Parts: sequence; structure tokens; C-alpha cells
Amino acid sequence: MDIQFERVSYIYQPNTPFSHQALHEIDLTIDSGEFIAIVGHTGSGKSTLLQHLNGLLIPTMGTVKIGEYVLNKDNKKQDLKALRRNVGIVFQYPEHQLFEETVEKDIAFGPKNFGIPEEEISQRITGAIQEVGLQEAILAKSPFELSGGQMRRVAIAGVLATMPQVLVLDEPTAGLDPYGQKEMMELFFRLHKERNLTTILVTHKMEDAFTYADRMIVLEKGKKYLVGPPAEVFRDRSLLNNVQLELPEVLLFLEKIKSSFPFSIDYNGQSVEELAIELGQRLKELKRE
Repeated sequence: MDIQFERVSYIYQPNTPFSHQALHEIDLTIDSGEFIAIVGHTGSGKSTLLQHLNGLLIPTMGTVKIGEYVLNKDNKKQDLKALRRNVGIVFQYPEHQLFEETVEKDIAFGPKNFGIPEEEISQRITGAIQEVGLQEAILAKSPFELSGGQMRRVAIAGVLATMPQVLVLDEPTAGLDPYGQKEMMELFFRLHKERNLTTILVTHKMEDAFTYADRMIVLEKGKKYLVGPPAEVFRDRSLLNNVQLELPEVLLFLEKIKSSFPFSIDYNGQSVEELAIELGQRLKELKRE
């Protein structure tokens, strides 16, 4: 599902003393099947842009096109419910949105709300719970009996059960330890590939943007600042410093190796831990020489 922003601006509380322009004439295109990372500091416009993706906000000026849906101030009479079935959003701390008596009922809530037949809902629940790595036995339990990690996976299963074509991830690893963060991002990346999703990751973690995204969009004060593949965006450190963004840890580690030793290590997707092992091996070889 292709997404296009055409000169999109958004103003909160227009024509009042509290008026604030959060987006300024944003032009961007996201192709179907892309994994996009949107980064920027607080106040850069990330959350406002995100809310345009399923019609929670309508542009003050300009147009948002999401597949066949056209969102602008002159085109308000359309089925936003159908759009929201196709655009699933995993918010920060999605487990806080759980409320039903059982896990099964919670996952079924979205599909029921969108009018999916009961027999199909049952199949979707089974598929979604397996996709997030949980056992079917969990369906009969109260979501509030589960661990924090299990609750988050149940909430994600509820989004997946609506079968979205676009998956929007708003800081999806917030509150998780480093192992849980990596595990969660690997889950989303696998789902992106297996379901051929258009995935939009809103994050402040440069490591995740660098590791998983096909392209990055850097926002600054409501404007598009940088767009490109992560390797290109991170190439010019001075541009990142201008908007208080750091290089990913893995690139900083590679820089440190290059400046500290008489050799460099090529990056081929290794983690910092894997690079540390490779560095140790190279140092042993150097000593033998």
C-alpha cells in the first residue's frame, strides 16, 4: 500500500492564541513493502505525522494518500474505518490498551469491530498468536495474569488479527531491556518480510533505524530534514549533530576501531558483540605476526 504526503501541513488549535504548526509542507513517498524509520527529537513532528497515517488527524493543508484513500480538508466523507483496518498502529506500551476478560477476547476485539465474520476471527486469532510466539493455551487466560512481555505480544497480536497492509510502530520497544528490545524488533522485521507489509517505525533509537530500515526520514521542527538509506543518512555526521542525533553504537564502535588500531573492520550487519569478537580475533592474529 503506497503512501504519499503532498505539501502536508498541520496546525493545532488554528486561529487561537494557542495555535501551533506541527508540520510544514511535508512531501514524501513511502512505497508498498518498504521499511521506513522516522526519527527526530521531541517536537520534531513524528507523532503528528504518524496520526495522519490512519486519519486520526486530517491535514490542515495538503493531501495524504494511503492506497485508494485520500485525506484532506475537502474530502472528509469517506470510510475511515476501512482505512484503519488496513493501517495497524502499535503504540508505545501497547499492553496498556488490553482490557478484556481473556486474551482471546482482546485479540478478537479489533476484527469484530471491523465486521469480520466469527469463523474467520477464530482463524485469525490462532494465526496471530502463533506469529508473536505465544502458545494457544494462553488464549483462555486473563491478559492481566501475564508477564509484561507476554502482554505486549498479545497487544501486537490484536493489531495483526485485523490483517493490516501497513504496520506503524510508535517506539515499540519502550520499557524493554536490551534483550527484549532486540527480540521485539526481530519479531517486527520477520513479520514485515513474511506478510510483505509496509512498515513505518517511529523511533529515537538510531541502532534500530540503521539495522532494519530501507530508508530513514529525519524530521526537525516539523520539516523534512534528511531522507535516504541509513548508510547515506549516517554518512554526514555534521548534519546529524545539527539536530542532536548520534551515530548508531555499531558505527561509533567501527570508528573507534579504525582510529585505535592499524586496521579497520568492514561492516556486514554485525552486532557490537560480534564486532568485539572479530576485533579480538584480529588482535590475536596481529600478535602472532
